[in-house]
Amino acid sequence: MDLITRGLLGAVVAQVGFQRHLGKRAILWGGIVGLLPDADVLVAKCVSTPMAMELIHRGVTHSVFFAFIMAIPLGMALYHIDHWLTTKRDIRTYAEQIKTWSLLCFWVLITHPLLDLFTTFGTQLLSPFLNHRFALNAIPIIDPVYSVPLVISIVVGLAAPYKSFIVSSATLFLTSVYLLLGIAQHDKALGVARNFCAQNNLKCSRIEAFPLLPTIFAQRLWVQTNDAVYVSEYSTWTKKCKPWVAQTISVIPVPIREHIAFKTYDWFTNGIYVTKAQTAHGFCVIDGRYGLLSHQPFGRFCVCINGSTVVKNVDYDEVRFVQNGAVSPIVAAEHLTLGSKIRRYWGILKDLCVWTFAGS
Repeated sequence: MDLITRGLLGAVVAQVGFQRHLGKRAILWGGIVGLLPDADVLVAKCVSTPMAMELIHRGVTHSVFFAFIMAIPLGMALYHIDHWLTTKRDIRTYAEQIKTWSLLCFWVLITHPLLDLFTTFGTQLLSPFLNHRFALNAIPIIDPVYSVPLVISIVVGLAAPYKSFIVSSATLFLTSVYLLLGIAQHDKALGVARNFCAQNNLKCSRIEAFPLLPTIFAQRLWVQTNDAVYVSEYSTWTKKCKPWVAQTISVIPVPIREHIAFKTYDWFTNGIYVTKAQTAHGFCVIDGRYGLLSHQPFGRFCVCINGSTVVKNVDYDEVRFVQNGAVSPIVAAEHLTLGSKIRRYWGILKDLCVWTFAGS
């Protein structure tokens, strides 16, 4: 999920298991340790390869092995740092204190990739032995319903320590149930997509569903046949489905298919993408897992390949409107201010939430 939520989860995990022995500082250190696996982003930014972020992020530091390997050395480091910063001394033995700090690090580090497992982008749980990205598609990368209870738990733990264990335990239980609820919404959406295939006599080679920002109750449906992709949105709350839109699958030229950037993006998206040929940026591949029918019907994130040049994160409107080197006035207007983009995206998300819960 988003960086803030990962830190919040680490803080609450440390709160429920270790505030009794370490006091309020367990929450602080849990939040910091919860962010450490995402330090791979800094490594990726230092690598000149265009696809470094896709290859490195949610890799080794997000595997289950990372928690086992790093728990003890990181726990020892935190013990010495905390011992240096804190005047209050723990009466327990050195071995007992190291065990406490190591267990804190282990549980915080292991829950980080497990949370990412429930998102659409997934995580490489078995890296470096297997580079498969495991994803349950249960929750979007930003979901306030999941994150806000974590904030409340931390506030209670800091303000009323005597209530900390009960509140933090209840918070972890409820947020875990929410993740399971997300899996249930995903399964409902898959059923709608399967019915679409059956009703239209389509030989579907792939059926997927992805939660949309910012709620598990808005699901993006993806149906793929041999020659086309069909996309829709379904509200598991109101049980309403938007009209399906179709995109013909175009033939990918051999030089593009053999390009390392395309191979990496194909792996990163797990084959969920559409292509746009002959744009001003070259041959563009659009990640189909995130998008909105009202604005980005076939995907959001994009990489464009033009010979040896690779351009990432091209705005979807450019891919859609910029054809054969001609820049549309619409696109030029969209790039005038950042504020106009923020207001537009806010309006899109607001409309999506209204449709999801009110059906209008």
